Amino acid sequence: MEHTKSSKPNLGKTIKGVGQFSFFLGIWKIIAALLLVSMLAEREEPLSLISQTYTDVSINICIGIILIIFGNRIKDSIDKNTKNYIWIIVILSGTLSLLNFAIGTGKLTLITLLFLYSIYATTQLKYIKLQDKKHQYKINGKKWILVIFAFILLIGLGVGLDINQYNYPANEEIGHFNEEENIAYNNFLESSEKYLIKDVGVISIPTNMEIQSGNWKKWNDEMETAFAEKFDYEISGNKVMFQQKGLNDLDPSSFNTYARISIETFIDNIGDYDKLATKLLVPQHELNELNELLKAQLEQSFINTELKLIKWYEVSIKTINGRSVLKTSYLRQLSDNPYVYVEIYQFQNNDRMHQLILSYREEDADIWKQSFDYTLKSFEITNVR
Repeated sequence: MEHTKSSKPNLGKTIKGVGQFSFFLGIWKIIAALLLVSMLAEREEPLSLISQTYTDVSINICIGIILIIFGNRIKDSIDKNTKNYIWIIVILSGTLSLLNFAIGTGKLTLITLLFLYSIYATTQLKYIKLQDKKHQYKINGKKWILVIFAFILLIGLGVGLDINQYNYPANEEIGHFNEEENIAYNNFLESSEKYLIKDVGVISIPTNMEIQSGNWKKWNDEMETAFAEKFDYEISGNKVMFQQKGLNDLDPSSFNTYARISIETFIDNIGDYDKLATKLLVPQHELNELNELLKAQLEQSFINTELKLIKWYEVSIKTINGRSVLKTSYLRQLSDNPYVYVEIYQFQNNDRMHQLILSYREEDADIWKQSFDYTLKSFEITNVR
């Protein structure tokens, strides 16, 4: 039997059902977005069903308003504009469904159900007799311009709040020398000792330093092992240490200063770290949290020892030879000895992390600081994972 436009009375309910679904889904998106605002304000972890930024909040509110406007028109009456309204919902819900699929949620969402339902409704419109009726409240022409402008302002507000909350500090480049400094750096490279470190890369060390070896290295390794056992942390066998020259031979003059350069590699699994070429972008609030965590860990490691934390400098992201690194620095003291300044640079390399530590007595900064800056600049990781 061939159906006429009036032979299926339940089709009207089907069409209006799209409007009701769209209307209530729009309300839900706005409510969910507003709930997320309070979560973001307290910086709690949001639910997986809703978005995670103020930009997402504003976009969801805009989408919710659109779904409410057109859903309300469809559920109120079926007229000659209903087909256009349903197609707007088809395009909007279809686009959002594709985005959900693209980001890999792997879930059948309500917006996808709306898309499927509205697609089905479009196939049934030809059986419906459309009324020639105009809505009492119309949004067209200049009114739509105002609506779009309001949406732009709302989304702009969300983006602005995100920029304020998730402020990404600029990554300062270390080793960006002027012409005079470049000449001094090149002179350093010519006079320094260049070391090839297996499975890591190359580094240039000042001539007034030596690689740790002999009895002094044995004693240092024993002390480090005992310290690790006492305070329950792991030490790596992939470590190279440089120290002021003469210490291996226990030359009395070598004890007049203190300087160390160490390169240690911690090996884990593929993908545990960012790749070496990755530009690290860490929001300021996350850096602040990391700063407090690392400081607390260091203070904890000093408990029941003669080490004291004198000053802690803020954790920061730096760029060295095009590589993003995490920098930690602080001033410490062993017993009543002179203060020692420490810089730690962590290079992520896919399945491993390379840690370069530079330390020297603060009072001897004029001896070590410049050459250590050049050493840092000279460090290149050639074993890119």
